[in-house]
Amino acid sequence: MICVSIGERSLNEAFSLMNDAEMVEIRADLCKFTVEEITFLVGSHPNVLFTCRLSDDIEYARQRMVAAIEAGAAYVDIEIEAPKEYSDFIREKAKEHNTKFIVSYHDFETTSDDLLTIYDECCKRGADIVKIVTTANSTQDAVKTLSLYKQNLKNPLLAFSMGKYGKFTRVLSLTMGAAFTYVASSEYQLTAPGQYTKSEMERILSGDDSEFKAPKLSDTIFVEDDISVKIPASKSIAQRAILAAALSSGESILTNYEPCNDISMAVEVIKKIGAKVTILSDRLVIKGSDNINKLNSIHIGESGLLTRLMMPMSGYFTELSGNCIDITGHGSILNRSIQESVDALSSAGLDCRSDNGHLPLNIYGAISSERIEIDGAKTSQIVSGFLMTLPLLSRDTVFIVKNPTSIPYIYLTLDMLKQFGIKVNITEKTDERIVFEIKGNQKYIANTITLDSDWSSAAFFAVAGRIAEVLHPEKHFVLESMPTGTSQADEAIVEVLNQCGTNYPLSPFCVDATNSPDLFPILAVLACHCEGMSEIKGVCRLSQKESNRAEAIYYEFTKLGAEIDIIDDIMYIKGSTIKGGRVSSHNDHRMAMSFIIASLFTDEDIYLDDVKCIDKSFPTFLEKLTVR
Repeated sequence: MICVSIGERSLNEAFSLMNDAEMVEIRADLCKFTVEEITFLVGSHPNVLFTCRLSDDIEYARQRMVAAIEAGAAYVDIEIEAPKEYSDFIREKAKEHNTKFIVSYHDFETTSDDLLTIYDECCKRGADIVKIVTTANSTQDAVKTLSLYKQNLKNPLLAFSMGKYGKFTRVLSLTMGAAFTYVASSEYQLTAPGQYTKSEMERILSGDDSEFKAPKLSDTIFVEDDISVKIPASKSIAQRAILAAALSSGESILTNYEPCNDISMAVEVIKKIGAKVTILSDRLVIKGSDNINKLNSIHIGESGLLTRLMMPMSGYFTELSGNCIDITGHGSILNRSIQESVDALSSAGLDCRSDNGHLPLNIYGAISSERIEIDGAKTSQIVSGFLMTLPLLSRDTVFIVKNPTSIPYIYLTLDMLKQFGIKVNITEKTDERIVFEIKGNQKYIANTITLDSDWSSAAFFAVAGRIAEVLHPEKHFVLESMPTGTSQADEAIVEVLNQCGTNYPLSPFCVDATNSPDLFPILAVLACHCEGMSEIKGVCRLSQKESNRAEAIYYEFTKLGAEIDIIDDIMYIKGSTIKGGRVSSHNDHRMAMSFIIASLFTDEDIYLDDVKCIDKSFPTFLEKLTVR
């Protein structure tokens, strides 16, 4: 049920809003209604929750609470901090008139580790319903609050979180046991941070007739006895190779080419640089440009990798031309923070101006530092951008990366550089830092290479194949031409499947996915098909992907019946039966593909709001998955 909070409204405005709501909360401390007005309003609606937060005048609140109860309020809400005498009086008055008594706790700063104790204190106050509202400063905080619903509680619970990290809890709490959720009448009348409006909540809960119905196992290749799938090239490898080829003198040929949105955008970028591109079936022929075009802007679509590859490279282009360069994008990339990469460019001597740490970005000046030190804790992509750029400079550079993460992707970049004739020396490597010594005035050399197939994409078929095999042992599944021993971090899926075994039920697994955050969504599907508790480390890497994947996984898979918890940097998933339902991709290609794989093994249908986002990395995913 949706409860519309009414605050700072006139009598007529409040009455009008109540006529169009199944449940309303009247915030008398905000509206400042008279006793007579409260009696009229409460008496005009059968489902009113009446709240009057205490100020210095307790008698003001007492009069209005009593008037609301006597007029037939369905619920009254008293905060836990209220004086006991006042709270006891309102509770007894509510009991006399069959009004439900809510005792509420609010934390406007953080989320306590002791929410169960707070719940018990509310119960001691005589609560018919306990309301606990915290401020989530992270997804982990929000999950901590929602975890109350998993306890064996004696009294009904309303628990959710405020703030941007807690917004999703206002919806998910309904699935987990809350009788209603609070919304604002409009975007101009929010009574708490992170609150949805009534129209937004109605749209979320009603679904959409245009939703995509995910296929079932019988619709897919996994019904065949002998199954093989050819996985397209890694977009991570392809984008690096495309840029390297464009910077080379001569003609490079990239085989095993298959386009996706991110790869196609990289092709458009190098055309703008001045490279000549010819597409021949599964080959990409690139003739590099000896003279870089003078650029004013670069559009990178939605690609986080392309953004960070082009940021340092733009600093090289601005030095050549003296122009300023604007980097722009569209879609989900505009919501992803690039502040750490902006800071890295600034430390290299470039002048960067962003939109509060987001695209669009304006770059001018030159990479002037001969010793560049950056923090790589949040992304390795900007490290790759510098590694591809610094060899082109006229001087040598010492490049220091503190707190390196996603190290396999750094080695993937180094391998690509080697294939195109660029030498980079590592003079120090520890967990705390990597030091590179890079000679300047190097030249990229054209080459013919085969783009390795993508383990990030293969993981979806590998997990689906393993689950199908244990359910139907007579079937056999093969991923064609997948390279092993690569620098692709997501090849880790092979070790995870080895942990799970080949017998039914699958064994739970424990994996550190810090360097492979793209695996998290499909690992969630796999964990649901294991017997016992699986652990996935690396939650800290999920907030700045195409979606906040920690939130998206917890939110959507919980709706489907999964048992998930997030504590610090680890996601815990207990094997459980996934049911059908409506889910959102959060405009995240990895999430969308994971829900489609999950749907293969559910009795009920799963409906997805968007599958177009899959084109970002794997446009032929559904084509390869379904029976032809």
